[in-house]
Amino acid sequence: MNAVAVDKRVKAVVASATYDMTRVMSKEGYNDSVTLEQRTQTLE
Repeated sequence: MNAVAVDKRVKAVVASATYDMTRVMSKEGYNDSVTLEQRTQTLE
């Protein structure tokens, strides 16, 4: 990203990041924000 900021030859930049979606969809939720009660209610 730093090189692109000063190199005028570059026309486009894409930044990509990965996240463990299996953990989000499992019992913990995003950033471990889902409680056991919330998970149980969702499953019901």
